[in-house]
Amino acid sequence: MSKQFKSAEDGVKQARNRLLRLHKALMDWDRARYEALHGPQSAGKFLEMLLSEPQFEWLRVLSTLIVRIDEAFDLDDGVSKEMLEGFGQEIRDIFDEDSGEYEDFQKRFAEAVSSINDAAVLREEVLAHVDWD
Repeated sequence: MSKQFKSAEDGVKQARNRLLRLHKALMDWDRARYEALHGPQSAGKFLEMLLSEPQFEWLRVLSTLIVRIDEAFDLDDGVSKEMLEGFGQEIRDIFDEDSGEYEDFQKRFAEAVSSINDAAVLREEVLAHVDWD
């Protein structure tokens, strides 16, 4: 295993961990906003809404990426260099307004950053871990 591959592998794992923390912070923020309008929701009901309601679709950008990373590291053959590069690029694109993708996520994330103290810091930590090029 090359040093560059190991660096990319470790970077994606660390980025995934920060994405998970960021996802939780964003989810809690959006849940509080929803419940302020519609009243408290049980954990089960909120999970159901996260998975199916269009207004929470922006959060699924991160949740599906986290799951795909987890699945890649669980493969019998292991994760490939191409997979790592793909995850790194996807993570960069999610936060890059010039990428032309993920506009809904970026818009909602910008709203959240003004309310969540750690959101911008977590974003920078995530991106730092995929800056191995």
